[in-house]
Amino acid sequence: FPVTIPGCGNRPPCGWIALDYARSVYDRAGQRIWTIPMIPGLVEERTHIRDIKFTKDNTITFLTIPIPFEIDLEGNVLWKAPFPFLFELDTVIYHHEFQKTERGTYLVLGDRKVWRRVPGAFAPEDLQTEFDVKIVNGEVYKKVLMAVVLEFNKEGKLIWYWDANKYVKDEDLNFKKTKRGFPNLATHANALSESADGKKIFVGFRDLSRLVGIVTG
Repeated sequence: FPVTIPGCGNRPPCGWIALDYARSVYDRAGQRIWTIPMIPGLVEERTHIRDIKFTKDNTITFLTIPIPFEIDLEGNVLWKAPFPFLFELDTVIYHHEFQKTERGTYLVLGDRKVWRRVPGAFAPEDLQTEFDVKIVNGEVYKKVLMAVVLEFNKEGKLIWYWDANKYVKDEDLNFKKTKRGFPNLATHANALSESADGKKIFVGFRDLSRLVGIVTG
């Protein structure tokens, strides 16, 4: 590493700060100590970078839009998530959180679009301004972005998952309303973490104002 911090040698995190939009890592004095290099075809000038993290292996993980990567400090790609990736026949959108576990596997937060029922009676004009809406047997359904947590091994094989679609209830989705009175079907999971013993996963849902703990082992 370019610098040595007293008390922790040359191993991160040591109080360093990663700024996604700057694509860089800074020390506490505000000095830039490392920047993600350009990687032709993967990281370009306009590529959106998110969730930069150091791993215990002194590598870097981060998300581009749309692929999670692990690289070394010289920019060599060590791992990337399978893309495009289908879950339950739906294309997954990777977003917000990506991390390498102590087990050497990779956890990533994703979304997929699913049809969910919208209880209630609605006039045709109520539905005209809504996207991805259909009526089946007199019931209204709308496509909703639903969170999935995916764990991949080093070979890029899915070895564990959690599907929020089996957890989130209709009353959760239909609690909030738009100004027109139509349910605002959104959950927006935007945080992911693992317990120190690797036995629990925590997922934060912004639009549900809820933190969910998932027992994994």
